[in-house]
Amino acid sequence: MATFNCRLTLVALLLAPFAEAQSQGRLVRRIAEEKELIPPVWAIGQDRSGFLWIGTQGGLLRYDGSSLQRWNTQSGPVAIVSLDFHSDGTVAAVSETGEIFEIRGTVIHALKAPGEPGPRMLHMVAYATDGALWAVRERGLWRRNTAGEWARVPLSGEPDERPLLVRRDVRDGVLISTNRSVWHVGSDARARRVLQTSGIADILSLEDRVIALHGTALLITWSREHGSVDTVSIAVEAPDVRGARPVALARRKDATWVAFDRFLVAVRDGGSIEVLSSQDEIDGGGPLFVDHEGSLWMGSFSALLQFPEPDTRVWNERDGLPSRHVRFLARAGNTVWVSTWQGLGRISAGPDRTTASTVSEWFTQEKICRDSRHDTMWMSSRRGLVEIGAGGRSRLHARPGRILGCADARAGGVWVSSTAGLLHVTGGRAPREHSRPSVDSSASWEAVLEDRRGRLWLARDGTACNAATADAEWVCYPLGETGKVTSLVELPSGSIWASTMKGGVLRHINGRWEQLAPSRELPTAAIFGLVPSADGSVWILGHGVAQRVAETGDGWETVERLGPWIGLPAMGGSDLLEDEDGRLWITTAYGVAEVPPSARFGRAGAPAVALIEAAVDGRPLDAARSFTLPYDQNRLELRFAALSFRDPTLIRYEVRVPGANSWQRTRGDASFRWSDLRPGRYEVQFRASLDGREWSEFPAAVRFSVQSPWYMQWWASTLFLLLAAAVAYLIYRARVGVLLGLERQRTRIAMDLHDEIGSGLGSIGILAGVLSSPGDGAPSGDRKQRLAREIATTSEQLGEALSDIVWSLDPKTASLQDLALRLTEHGYRLCASDDGPEFAAQLPDQWPSRQLSAAVRRTVLTIGLEALHNAVRHSRAKNVVLRLQPDGGRWWLQIEDDGRGIETAGSHVNDNGRPSWNGGRGLPGMQQRAATIGAELTVQSRSTGGTSVRLRFPLT
Repeated sequence: MATFNCRLTLVALLLAPFAEAQSQGRLVRRIAEEKELIPPVWAIGQDRSGFLWIGTQGGLLRYDGSSLQRWNTQSGPVAIVSLDFHSDGTVAAVSETGEIFEIRGTVIHALKAPGEPGPRMLHMVAYATDGALWAVRERGLWRRNTAGEWARVPLSGEPDERPLLVRRDVRDGVLISTNRSVWHVGSDARARRVLQTSGIADILSLEDRVIALHGTALLITWSREHGSVDTVSIAVEAPDVRGARPVALARRKDATWVAFDRFLVAVRDGGSIEVLSSQDEIDGGGPLFVDHEGSLWMGSFSALLQFPEPDTRVWNERDGLPSRHVRFLARAGNTVWVSTWQGLGRISAGPDRTTASTVSEWFTQEKICRDSRHDTMWMSSRRGLVEIGAGGRSRLHARPGRILGCADARAGGVWVSSTAGLLHVTGGRAPREHSRPSVDSSASWEAVLEDRRGRLWLARDGTACNAATADAEWVCYPLGETGKVTSLVELPSGSIWASTMKGGVLRHINGRWEQLAPSRELPTAAIFGLVPSADGSVWILGHGVAQRVAETGDGWETVERLGPWIGLPAMGGSDLLEDEDGRLWITTAYGVAEVPPSARFGRAGAPAVALIEAAVDGRPLDAARSFTLPYDQNRLELRFAALSFRDPTLIRYEVRVPGANSWQRTRGDASFRWSDLRPGRYEVQFRASLDGREWSEFPAAVRFSVQSPWYMQWWASTLFLLLAAAVAYLIYRARVGVLLGLERQRTRIAMDLHDEIGSGLGSIGILAGVLSSPGDGAPSGDRKQRLAREIATTSEQLGEALSDIVWSLDPKTASLQDLALRLTEHGYRLCASDDGPEFAAQLPDQWPSRQLSAAVRRTVLTIGLEALHNAVRHSRAKNVVLRLQPDGGRWWLQIEDDGRGIETAGSHVNDNGRPSWNGGRGLPGMQQRAATIGAELTVQSRSTGGTSVRLRFPLT
C-alpha cells in the first residue's frame, strides 16, 4: 500500500493552470509539461467529490482547479493507462505493466491482479453499477466481487474470442468489446451479444442506446428499445479524417464527440459533422471525458485539453471574414453583417451549414444600421452611404460622412448620426438631413435615440441634448468629463442611459445626468455600447465587460455575465446581437463569437468545496479528522478549493470562522492562515458560489482545538490550588506563630513583672510593715536605718528592672549596638563602688544593620544582666569582662570574671536539687530563656579561676 506522496503547486491564480488558445474556433485550455503534467495523457475522469483524475505517462494526478497533486505507488510514479470511478468515491487505476490500484481517501491500495502471474498485461478496469470491479486481461474477462475475489466470466464458446475493452453500462453490468463482437454482461454475469462486429475502438453507454466507434471512423448505434442498428460514416461526411485512427467517444448535449489521432469531431444529432484539427489547437486525440459542469476534456500525446463550451465557436478570417478585428454587427434575415477594421463581412446560415465570407464590393469600418420595417441595411463606405436591400441589392447614396450611431425612428426608418450631420433614412428613399443643436456646430454627434415619447436625443463628448421633434428647439445638458458617448438607450421605466468612454454608464434623471453607482464597480470606465435585450434588460459591453443588467432604483442588478463559461475566448466586447431563440453574436478580439442558447442557460449549481491542504507551522497534517494544536505552536494554514473548472473567474468564496454569526466574503483567495490562536475549540467553514446567490450545499469544515498553556491546564490548576492551599496554611501557621509569639511575649513580660517587680514590691511591703510596727515591736534606730536602706535599695533595683523591661520593648533600641551599650552601662554602674571589681567591655568596630526582635533583645539583655549581676555581686571577682563578637550568622555574648567560680559563686541548691543563682533566676531559667529564641547558653568555671557565661544567639 502506497500513500499520498507530494503536492505540485502550479500557481496561485485560478486561471493559471491553463494556457488558453483563443486563436481559432474554440476556447481551448491546455495543461502541459510546464504545468507539471508529463504527457501522454492515457486516461481521465472525475470522482464523486468533483476532483479530476488524470492518468499520464508520469503517473497519476489529481486536479482541484488550481493545483495538481501527484499520487505515487510504493515503487514511485508509474504510467497509468486506465481509470474508473466507484459511486462511493473510490478510484481504480491500471498501470502500463498491468498493476491495479484503488485510491480511497488519501491512500493507494495495490490489488492483486486476476489470473495467473505472468507477462500478459491487464488492459483496463471498470466498476459496474452494483460496485463490482471488472477487468480485461489478455484472453480473459474477470469480475471482482465485494469480498475481493476474482472470478473469470466466459463470453462465448469460441476459443479465439478475446476481450479487448470493458466499459460500465449505465443501466446494469458492463459492455465488453472483443475481437469479434460487443457484449453486454449484467450483474448476474450472463453475457448477451449486442453487436456482431470487430475492430471497436471505444464504447459509449447511454440510457436509450449504445454507441460503438469502429476503427474505420464509423459510428454504430444500437437502440436498446428496438434493437435496431444505425451507422454514420464520419469519413464520408468529413473526408479530412479519412485514414485517421479513431480513439475515444464522449457524449455532450446533442452531439457525440469522437477523438481521432489527429482530429476532434462533433457529430450532431441533426446529422451535421464538424471537424477540429491542428488549426483549432488539436495536435492529437486521446481519451475523452465530459465533467459535471459540461466541459469537454481530451488527452493527447502533448497535453490535456479542456473545452469549457465546445458548442460556442468563433468566426474570423480563417472562416472567410476580412479580419478577426471585428467592430459592429447587424442582422438581416439569415445573415449577420460584420464590420471589421479590414472591411465588411457576413455570416450566412444556409440549409446545410453556416458560412462566412468577405463583401469586397463595399468597404466599411463603422456601425451598420438596420431598418427593421423595410428589412434593409445602411452603412457608410468610402463612396457614400450604402443601402442594401433584403435580396442583397445595394444602392449608393452619394453623401459623405461616417456613421457614428443609429436608432429606430418611431415613424419608420432609421435616425443616423454621422460626421455629415443628423440624417433620417428610409428604405428606397434618399437620406434626409435634420437640424442639430447649435452648440459647437462643427463637432459631430456620436449617439442618437428617439424615445417612446417621440423626443429625439443626441449626445457627444461632454454634452447631451433633446428636442420634442427633430426640428424643434434643442435643450442641452452637461455630462462632465465623460469622453466619447458611444450609445443611448431607453429603459422600460422611461429613463435614458448613456455609455461613455471615460465615465462608464450615465442616467438622465430629474433634468440632469449622473453616473450610475454600479458603474463604478465595473473593471473599466470605457464602455463601448449598450444593447437592449428583449426582456427589458440591457447588455453592457466594454473592455473586460459583457453583462446583462436589469434596472433597479439605484442602478442595476447583473443577471448574466458572458465569459469563459459560455466559451468566449476573451472577456468583453464592442457589439452584440441577441436572436429570438437566445443565440448570441458578440464581437471579441478574436472574431465574432456565436453562443448557442444551450451554452447561456446551462449553468451548473454551486460547486463542491474540499479541503486540499492543512499545515501547522509548515508541517502538513491530516485534516480529515479533528486535531489539537499546542498553545505556543499554532500557526495554522488551510487551503481549500472549489471543484469548478469551467470558468474559475466566476468562483466566489465565503468563510465562517468561530465567533462570527454570518458568512464573510473573501477576496478571491481560498487559502487562510491563522496564528496565535487562543485556547478553545474551533470550526472553520468554507463555501463557494458561481453567481453569488447559490452556495455550496455542504460547506467544507475543519474542526480543531488549541490547547491551553500549561499553567491553565487541569493538572496545573490542581497544582495551583494545592499550592494556594499550602500557602494559605503557611500564612495561617505564620499568623498563629505571630499570635503565639505575642502571647509568649506578653507572658514573658508578665513573668518578668511578676519576678522582678512583684517580688520586689512584696519585699518593700514587708520591710515597710516592719518599719511601721507600733509599740514594743517597733524597730530600734539602727534597725530602722538598715530597713530604710533596704527599702531604698530594693526600690532602686525595681526601677532598674522596670527600666530594662521598657527598654527591651522599645523599637527605637532594636539594634545590636544599642543592646551592647545597655549592657555596658549596667556593667559600669554595677562596678562603680570603691570595693567593686574592674569592668571592661570588648566590642566590635562594625555592627550589623539588621534590627533585633523584641524577644531577642529581652532575652539577651536579661541573661547578660543576670551574668553581670552574679559576677559583680557574688563571685568576689577583681575583674569582669563583657565581650560581643560575630560568629557567622550569629553572635557571641561572653561575660567572664576571675572570682570563685560557679561551684561557690553564691550558688545554692533549689527544691528540685538543681543549682541556682542568686535572685531566683538560676541556670535552668536562663537555659529556658535561651531556648525560646534558639540560642545556646553555656555557664562554666574557667581553668584559671572564675566563671564564663557564653550565649550564642541569632539576631532574629
